[in-house]
Amino acid sequence: MLSRAPLWLWLALAVALALVLALALLFGCEAVDEGGVSSSRPGDSTVEVQPEDKAMAADVQRYFRRNATEAPWYEDIESISVVGGVITVDTVLDLGEPPGRTAAVQICSLIQGSDVADFTPGHTVRDEGDDRVVCPARRS
Repeated sequence: MLSRAPLWLWLALAVALALVLALALLFGCEAVDEGGVSSSRPGDSTVEVQPEDKAMAADVQRYFRRNATEAPWYEDIESISVVGGVITVDTVLDLGEPPGRTAAVQICSLIQGSDVADFTPGHTVRDEGDDRVVCPARRS
C-alpha cells in the first residue's frame, strides 16, 4: 500500500522521522532496553554495562515484578541498574523523610532476598536528589 504512495508522502514521513530523532537527541532521552535496564542517570558518568550486569538487572526487575507489585512504593521505582554486580534502584521517593526511608529499607530487604544479589556490598536505593540508602551487605 505504501509502495504506491506519492513522493510527497514519502518525503513527509522522512521529515517526521528526522524531527523525532532530532528531538530525542536535543532533549537527551536516555536509552533503555526492552527490560528497562538503564545504564546511566543524569549527573552520573556513563559506564559501559557488561552483558552479565544487563542479565542481572533483568533478573532483579523480574524478581521485583513478581514480589513487590503490591508494595506502596513499587510505582516510585524509576529504574533498576547493575554495574559491576552492584544493584542501584533509582526512585522518586523522598529518602529524607521517614516514609521514604522505610520504603528504602524494604527495597533493600527485597534486593537481599533476590538470588542474584549474593553477598555483594554496596547495593543502593537513590532518590531524585542527593539522598541514598546503601543496603547492608547480606551475611548469610
